[in-house]
Amino acid sequence: MPALNASLQVVSLVEASGLPYIEKLAKVAVAVIELLEKKAKSKEDVKELCESITNTVDVIETLVSMHGERGAAYFKDICTEMERYLTGIADDLKDVQRKHRGIQGFLNINKFQDTIQGYRKRVDDLKADFLIHITGDSMLALIEIHHMLTEMRNVKKTALKEESVTIRAAQFLVQFAQLVR
Repeated sequence: MPALNASLQVVSLVEASGLPYIEKLAKVAVAVIELLEKKAKSKEDVKELCESITNTVDVIETLVSMHGERGAAYFKDICTEMERYLTGIADDLKDVQRKHRGIQGFLNINKFQDTIQGYRKRVDDLKADFLIHITGDSMLALIEIHHMLTEMRNVKKTALKEESVTIRAAQFLVQFAQLVR
């Protein structure tokens, strides 16, 4: 399964990011991908899920490296949430692996495919939550920036008016001084 191996390689690279919460998330992702690879009956479903997990972890790692410590707390929460999702998936996979061995496991292939679809839905839900949080935070930041720019514009207008009054007063004093002489 070259796609799964590629997923493992990407996640392993992310694992070396140097940030504990990213490394922890990557380790859980590797564990889930390895369990999926062992349990895979429907290679295509498993491949898509592994790629989805890998892409999500990679995007989070890229965003963290772009933003550095500024977004550390925010991204730590996202990593913790995804780690919790993936840990749940890993626990479910281990449980399925224990319960369904031999003929019983063979008879439950459809159930496993349904389980994989459920996992994919959970990962997609996590991505949607991630996008909603990012979009909301971005909107709040833009609103705050707009508010600050409006305030700065008002301060500038006030300063220009005061400067204009000061200049007119100075011109008046100069004219008055010329008249007095």
